[in-house]
Parts: sequence; structure tokens; C-alpha cells
Amino acid sequence: MMAFNSQRGVDYFIAATGTNPNKISTSSISGDNVAQYRNLVIWLNNQPKAPFQFFLPKSALIKTSNGVTFIKYEKTWLALTPINLQHILGT
Repeated sequence: MMAFNSQRGVDYFIAATGTNPNKISTSSISGDNVAQYRNLVIWLNNQPKAPFQFFLPKSALIKTSNGVTFIKYEKTWLALTPINLQHILGT
């Protein structure tokens, strides 16, 4: 996902699975499957132990409310609603 940023031109949100949740990985485990319909994105991976990795700029503000994680960019909000996950973004 990309969002407007007046200083850098663009901010980003990248979701992937990797081999080590504490380290940036360049590959995904067992193939991530992504689908989009309007403002909804579904991200699937058939490996239940595959660690999720989220990459976003340090300027993004993160808040969790009622199980939904909100990420605030300069002009854009991103809402993450986990399905069948214990926790997300360390919250």
C-alpha cells in the first residue's frame, strides 16, 4: 500500500511472511496470496507458523482499539483487522 507524503512523496505499508520475525526477509514462506476488492485486501498464507512482517515508516502512528489496529499516515488511515490471529504488530 502506498500513501501520500508531502515531504517524501509517498509512504508505504508492506506486509509479507519471512523466515525470521526479528529480521527483514527477502522471501515469503509458502507463497503469500493477496486479493483486493475495493478497499478490502485479503492476505492469505497456508503456513500457520509463518511469521508476519510489516514494514512501515517510523512517522506512521499505530493505535489498537477493540482488536483493530489503526495506522495513521499524513492523509490516510489504514485499519488492520486480524482474522484467526492471536495478535498483530506486537500489540
